[in-house]
Amino acid sequence: MSADDYENRRTPDGTSYGEVYWDRDDDPRVLLGYVFLETLALPGKEVGLLIGVDTNGRIIKVTTTEPTAAAEEFFAQFERRSLGASFEVVKTAEDLLHVPSKIKAIRGNVEMSERIAKTVHETLLSANHSLDLASGK
Repeated sequence: MSADDYENRRTPDGTSYGEVYWDRDDDPRVLLGYVFLETLALPGKEVGLLIGVDTNGRIIKVTTTEPTAAAEEFFAQFERRSLGASFEVVKTAEDLLHVPSKIKAIRGNVEMSERIAKTVHETLLSANHSLDLASGK
């Protein structure tokens, strides 16, 4: 697998991204999707938020460029979500029953959870509109 340098590519709204390919010795490269880099402002520092999206417009992986208080369990909730999914964060017990399911907040940090969920959703919107994902192009 290989990725092109994300710093050289930007969506029309300025989001940095790179293309991710599957390289095989006997076949040409196959585009698997894209990785987007967003800056996430956390208390006292900024951290890179990496959002992997496949060519169908679904999220493959969300993580940060350096360790944060945000647990991998929190980020795993974004996997396989597309534009039709909910990116709202659970605030009440009733929210746990919501369909489509809402995002469970990082323990003790609903505000940061909402900020991350909003950033991921906005990036997915930009990806789908800028790169014509899920459109069968």
